[in-house]
Amino acid sequence: MVLFINACVRAESRTLQLAKAQLARISDDYMEIKLVDVTFPKIDESFLTKKG
Repeated sequence: MVLFINACVRAESRTLQLAKAQLARISDDYMEIKLVDVTFPKIDESFLTKKG
């Protein structure tokens, strides 16, 4: 299985078109994570010192 991290933000992204074509060539099975759908936590000093 291939992990595809999609960082494209434009709907008509040429990079995304190329990536999808390459994925079709190399793997029938891949998981896609779209970074625009991921909520990242605020990173500050307290986050970095947090344990557990």
